[in-house]
Amino acid sequence: MKRKYNLSLKYLLGTLLLLCMSCEEGFEDLSKNPNQPLDVEAKNLISSIEASMAYEISYRANTQILNLWVQHMAASQYPEEDQYVLRDGDINNIWNMIYNTPLNDAQVIVDKGTELQNNQLIGIGKVLKVFLFSYLSDLFGDIPFSEALQGSPEKGDLLTPKYDDQSTLYPQLITELDEALASLDQFNPDLSSNINGEDLMFGGDVGLWKRFANSLKLRLWMRLSEKDENAAKAAIMAMDVSDMMEDNLHTAKVVFLNNNGNATAAHLTGRDQDFRLSKTLADYMIGNGTRANPEDPRLPVYATPTPDNNDYVGIPNGMKGLNSVKDDDGSSFTFKNTSQLGQAFLQRDSPMWIMTYAEVLFLQAEAAQRWGAFGGDAKALYEKAVMASASQYNITDMAKVADLLNGTASYDDAADKLALIMTQKWVALFTQGNEAFADWRRTGLPALSPSVDNLNEDKIPRRLPYPTEEFSVNKSNIDAAIANQGEAGYNGRVWWDQP
Repeated sequence: MKRKYNLSLKYLLGTLLLLCMSCEEGFEDLSKNPNQPLDVEAKNLISSIEASMAYEISYRANTQILNLWVQHMAASQYPEEDQYVLRDGDINNIWNMIYNTPLNDAQVIVDKGTELQNNQLIGIGKVLKVFLFSYLSDLFGDIPFSEALQGSPEKGDLLTPKYDDQSTLYPQLITELDEALASLDQFNPDLSSNINGEDLMFGGDVGLWKRFANSLKLRLWMRLSEKDENAAKAAIMAMDVSDMMEDNLHTAKVVFLNNNGNATAAHLTGRDQDFRLSKTLADYMIGNGTRANPEDPRLPVYATPTPDNNDYVGIPNGMKGLNSVKDDDGSSFTFKNTSQLGQAFLQRDSPMWIMTYAEVLFLQAEAAQRWGAFGGDAKALYEKAVMASASQYNITDMAKVADLLNGTASYDDAADKLALIMTQKWVALFTQGNEAFADWRRTGLPALSPSVDNLNEDKIPRRLPYPTEEFSVNKSNIDAAIANQGEAGYNGRVWWDQP
């Protein structure tokens, strides 16, 4: 059966235009050469970048692929991605739709900010660049960086950029974050235009951009901690929690307030038979009703009870069809006796999460557990992270959260405290598959089994294969990148994931 959700590029970009509050005049034709951006005010590009990257990550990468691979969700109708078989077009789009629009536009913001001596624009543009480059590198490994975004005539028409080794790319990204923070520190509101209305994430608040940049730097250093633990530890030990997100109000997210709303939610609503809660996640969260194993209070937010029996039922990942595998009690899975996603993810004003306060706390808890960082109280940071995750979804019954922390999620009772921290982080990262996928590769936690009818040698993939288009337009450089990394298919490993 052919899927009915294919959209033309022009239509998709037009939808993003409407989503980000029309993005001001001057964006009538986004089908023009992305290497020759329209000459508009740099600030007017910010909302377009934020809306585009939120959609591309939330829907194209996470909903269709990575949320399945980390077993947050499972495919209930079209199993290919859940069986680790991706379409070339989807991989091409994940790559192209980040490079061609948001990354190019972020570079325009930096260039125009430099021209105008506007430190706010320079800092914001560089933070966006680092976020987007790190997102792509985490999925693909070596990627164009030092020679990327130079395809316009004024920059030399460099259309075949070399691929930067991830081992050298990550330090450059951290340096660029430091440069962004230095620019934001020099921000003078009297010398800068007001970007409040153009910034969907932070409303132009420079202080929040600095918190995001420092939180992102913690994420990047932790990503490197298995490859160069001494350097990561030294850098993280020198960081201060007061410079990072300290409240859910500091979370990086995109919320659409106009009538078009959250495009990912619209797709999920329109494809209500295509996805269900994964059995892996459901079984971990359901509990058995005892004090020692209570139901996770986030479960009613993440999923809806089944119409048939009002229970929460997830399905195994990778099934050829709902009837191909039986539940633990021998019953068949049907659309009516399995749990869909909760309404918090299906509303037009549902946020698209970029980086959450809960994630930052889990990163701090991990660093405290491993090295005694951030005061060394890993338990306090961990419990604060779980509570922040609940509050993120407006859960106000903290007694139920306390029951969870005294039961299944008890830090004191855990034999492997790092495994507990990472598993609860996996729960908190629900629908943020790109970050959960990175954590699973880096730590092996939580322990996941390959999907039941997978077509990848009974292995969970560890990366995305390179887009086929690159072999046509940039063959010599992509061949060199593959030679540098070894295997670059589903089972190859990006540099920071290599043992």
